[in-house]
Amino acid sequence: MNHKNTGLFIFAFLLLLPFLVSCSRENTIEPVRPAAIAPASVPDGTIIIYSNGNESRLSCGILDHPLSFSLNDSRIAATNEGDTIYDLILQKNEEKYSFGIVESGMTTAPLTLPLTNGYNSFKVNWSDTPNIEINNHIIHSDGFDGNHALWINQMTGYVDNEVLFGFVDGTSNAERHRIIREHNLFLTGYNDIIGMHVGRIDDGRNPYDVVKELSREPSIKWPDVNCLAKVCSWPSDPVWSSLWPDDYRWAPMRIHAKEAWDIYSDGVLDDNGDATVNKVVVCVSDTGVHPHDDFNKDFWHYWAAVHYSQNFINPELLPLDYYGHGTSVSGILGAMGNNGKGAAGISWGPYLLSLKCLDDSGYGSWESVGNSIAYVGEVADQFPWLKFIANYSLGGTMWDEWCQQASTETNNRPNTLLIAAAGNWGWEYADTTYPAAFAEFMSIGASSIFTADGLDKEVYLECPYGWGTNWGTTVDVCAPGSMAVTTTNIPWTIMYSYPDENCPMSCTGWYCQYFGGTSAATPHVTGLATLLWNKHPEWTKQEVIDKIKATADPMNIPPEKVGKLGTGRINVYRALTE
Repeated sequence: MNHKNTGLFIFAFLLLLPFLVSCSRENTIEPVRPAAIAPASVPDGTIIIYSNGNESRLSCGILDHPLSFSLNDSRIAATNEGDTIYDLILQKNEEKYSFGIVESGMTTAPLTLPLTNGYNSFKVNWSDTPNIEINNHIIHSDGFDGNHALWINQMTGYVDNEVLFGFVDGTSNAERHRIIREHNLFLTGYNDIIGMHVGRIDDGRNPYDVVKELSREPSIKWPDVNCLAKVCSWPSDPVWSSLWPDDYRWAPMRIHAKEAWDIYSDGVLDDNGDATVNKVVVCVSDTGVHPHDDFNKDFWHYWAAVHYSQNFINPELLPLDYYGHGTSVSGILGAMGNNGKGAAGISWGPYLLSLKCLDDSGYGSWESVGNSIAYVGEVADQFPWLKFIANYSLGGTMWDEWCQQASTETNNRPNTLLIAAAGNWGWEYADTTYPAAFAEFMSIGASSIFTADGLDKEVYLECPYGWGTNWGTTVDVCAPGSMAVTTTNIPWTIMYSYPDENCPMSCTGWYCQYFGGTSAATPHVTGLATLLWNKHPEWTKQEVIDKIKATADPMNIPPEKVGKLGTGRINVYRALTE
């Protein structure tokens, strides 16, 4: 699913005088200068305009219905006069990025621009964060732009120039048009599965003020700011590894995965079992997934990954991992076992889809996260005979209607299961860490390799710097969340920037020991859910969840946290045999 795939705009010149142009299916030309100076013929979908004798080109992809574009002395807008949804795409050679969504029968809100009299500079900047610039005023950046991420504190933030909203069912095109125009919004995102829109604010207003304005419109539902999410792993500080014992298999051993692998195929404790699955698709919604030799690479797994993985940060690029987080998550839940390479995931070689909803620094907006959640439901509809489990090792502390609606829609499918991290701030924040706190998700806390008098140190905040799992009534279970040896992307760029002299798997190759937190705990549970649902495809998702919770091992935790860390630490062997 790519909601940015239906239209095409090309801008190819830097200086434009104020003008008004339009393009339609008949490719009519309305030049600024007399029509006689325009070429007698132009390529289909292309309008030639002139500025001070210099040629500039504006190209429109003409689909089924007329589409017009205008730029005059103070505003820029696009109008869709037909029944389809257009996505205006700026393109330079092979580089593309989205300009704005135009719904059927709707005009994008005119952008108020600081245009001067006479000559005006109109420039498209092609970079890692491309944008349109008019008279040195940037009016658009594609996808999630970290420059617009405003963090209130370590856990809470929002995109400072965007709002999210939907229209009440039955709202007329004229009413939609009026609301977008009067509230001066430019549509940059649209999810047709849940009916959510992203409106960009280009006049400096506070998004919270715009949300208040929209909430007074009877035809608007779900108005909210575009909140921020980030990865849920601990900092990759070298002090952590100096405290770790030389036991790189502690996590699967603690949750009795080895015994489970031995019995998985034939139900008897012997050496013939394995953890191979073929009925479950695991969607890793994260910073992307980097190709790795320890992932299943047979024809059908490769075909599925290529055709159904998606990039929700920049839809024109592959959903690859240039940060390391998503690849590490994937290794914990699904690295191949018994192949003589690196580590073994909890489940071995499931169909693995990369849903890149966080950028290459580990951050993203609720728009991209919500779109990925909605996509899980959409692709699950296409393959009703398969099970789809989505892993979200990420979170933010601001509730969001976009993600809530997407979660509800996707969870309504009987063949989907959503799992997310409870967060790592070491406080009673699990009930307000999303998407894990949504009722549609399993919420996963982290346990530790360290114990003192039978107590999990992460639960007690006895790790350096007070790091620990969040807790709350929404947590379902815990799983190992420290010192996970797993796959990573090479060359890495951010997460794994230095080696650990005491660890033979210290990010000097395709594996690393620098990974932990609820980001690591969550894929352990996802791997177990994958084994269970593959072994019992006749089960409902609730039966899978109930079995995982019922077979967890109890943890000795402080009285004030009883009932707030789920039913305990998962036990893979018990879940598969009891």
